[in-house]
Amino acid sequence: MNMNSSRRNFILGASALATIAVTQKTIASTDSTANNLMKKIRLLVLNPNTSEKFTQLIVSETRKAAGDNVEVVGLTSSFGPDYIGSEVAIGIAMHSLIDMMAKQLKKDAQFDAAIIAGFGCGEASILQEMVPFPVIGLLEASLSTALLFGRKFSILSGGKKWKPILEKQVENFGLANRLASVRTVSMTGAEIVNNPDKAYEMIVKLSDTCAQKDGASCVILGGAALAGFSAILHERVSVPLIDNLAVTISTALTLAKYVPQPNRNQQTPSPKMGSQNLSPELSDFLLKKQQIS
Repeated sequence: MNMNSSRRNFILGASALATIAVTQKTIASTDSTANNLMKKIRLLVLNPNTSEKFTQLIVSETRKAAGDNVEVVGLTSSFGPDYIGSEVAIGIAMHSLIDMMAKQLKKDAQFDAAIIAGFGCGEASILQEMVPFPVIGLLEASLSTALLFGRKFSILSGGKKWKPILEKQVENFGLANRLASVRTVSMTGAEIVNNPDKAYEMIVKLSDTCAQKDGASCVILGGAALAGFSAILHERVSVPLIDNLAVTISTALTLAKYVPQPNRNQQTPSPKMGSQNLSPELSDFLLKKQQIS
């Protein structure tokens, strides 16, 4: 079997579904929880770059991992970079994500959770202010999982420019003292998607370096392009490999099922101000936020 085909067969499912199964068995069922388990969950997947091909790939793998009782809706940024590899590009992508969410809310806001399908490409907390359901970022979910495996964790990702960016983001989360290292392979995420076989040996070698030289108790494989790598490579590495997309899907579904959301209509109103040159949907959203009483 071709390694790329193998990756697609194993990708995401085992890790995410196993976590969900354990959660369902261990959390006591109340009437509301039981209803949440029975209803079909709607999951919104936001791609912060402009690649429709990438959106289709992530949506496909999300559906495999989430199961039949989850409806997945994928959106692609209408403007911004095809590949995000700088802080300027992240800033543009964040604007695009906000605009994308505002347009979606105008059409349909009936979702149970949302995922930002870009590792470190957008601040989930900003989008969380816009919606009455959880918004989960790949980096945030991965960091939360890594903290369960020991004192130190490492991050592996594609593209050398991401090293200082991720170091800064981890520091902003207040976790600099828990970070063993950030290491990157020379291939970008897009190159890994097109040729995953070439990336396998790099990931194995760097993962062992993180464990043996840097003192990491686990390694986060960061970036949607590395989704599924842990299922294939975990037996070749001495520490756990965290699949960033799998744990994000699992986290989003768990929050959607078991954490009731507050009433967001009680927020303090913002000062009334106009806006210039934003999309009509985003301008309308800002106006409505200012009118909340």
